[in-house]
Amino acid sequence: MLCLPTAKSLRTAKGVPAEESTRAGLRSKSVAPLTDRRCAETWSLFGLHNVANASRCPEARWLERVAARAAVCAVEHARVMVVGGNKGYDCAGWTRLFSANRDMWLSAAGWRDALGSANLAMLAHNKRACGACMQCEVDYPRPPPGLSLSRIQPPIVDCIEALPVNARLLAAASRSSAAWARSGLGVLHAVGVESAKAAESTISFVDAPDDLVGVEQFNVGMRPEGKMRRTRVAALTIDQLVYGPPLSPAARLARSAGENISAAGAARKPRPPLVLSIDTEGHDALVLSGANRTLSSGRLAYIEFEYHSVGEWGHRKLRASINHLDRKGYDCFWAGRGTTYRITGCWTPMYEFHSWSNVVCAHRGAQHACWLDALEGAHARHR
Repeated sequence: MLCLPTAKSLRTAKGVPAEESTRAGLRSKSVAPLTDRRCAETWSLFGLHNVANASRCPEARWLERVAARAAVCAVEHARVMVVGGNKGYDCAGWTRLFSANRDMWLSAAGWRDALGSANLAMLAHNKRACGACMQCEVDYPRPPPGLSLSRIQPPIVDCIEALPVNARLLAAASRSSAAWARSGLGVLHAVGVESAKAAESTISFVDAPDDLVGVEQFNVGMRPEGKMRRTRVAALTIDQLVYGPPLSPAARLARSAGENISAAGAARKPRPPLVLSIDTEGHDALVLSGANRTLSSGRLAYIEFEYHSVGEWGHRKLRASINHLDRKGYDCFWAGRGTTYRITGCWTPMYEFHSWSNVVCAHRGAQHACWLDALEGAHARHR
């Protein structure tokens, strides 16, 4: 049993910095001010629910709240960026959430079939085909019939994958059927970085042999073993992807149908994403650092990223990333199994546990109230 200190003792304990109970900056009107009692309740439930483990494979039921309110939550033309596409289930899921297409193949099972049609070996290894969290069994929600979260269709979903063998798999899967080809899902072969000198720099990255297609644990710092080899991969910041020049054919493996809906040249008009999802096997903090202009744009509503013990997280503090996002106007929460646990405004040293887990954040601006309200509405509370 984990005994947690009260909010008062955390404020007065020697060496433990105090956290303000109320947040500065823009905030959705529906979000109640924080109180010491509410933070103490969050800390208690964090330990009681073993969130450090539960957050490894979260159940994002708060997205159901956003989908259900599509009539008021819809944007003109949604763009989603998934950095670290892995096997593409999150990329496919976000496509499903924002697409007005009700095709039955725009589903987790439909994407698994697409992966299988691109590479039959994937289906022979169930865990590798489905992911560590068995994502092939879980569908993202859809808005009610007749409604969509993106008024202009299809949405733009950039599925960005660094591992060459996986990037090729995703590109082939995205073209495997008419449903996916028209869905708005595009595949980019690139590494998300903190900074890059040139418009499109490259970085050395390990490639896996074909018999390891679908593997997820490769990152920038990994050394080649056995049949692995090094190759050069485009290195881009989020800001370069949003505001930079068009990408080379080598980086853009499968073009999003959503980029072809307007007049020539309109596709490269800077369009900050509404959603940014990051899963880079320990380098998520670097990707966030390369998104300063995008974070400051006020257009990015929702962020999710992994916290870990590997990669950059081995020596970077979560608190620094939370404070950085707070200054940009974001409130962050631990992502649990259907519930969230507040981090911003309720910081405690026990959050710096450096283990595989997930964090979700929403902008405090009134224009993004749907997303913050959804996270607040899912917040864990004593019954």
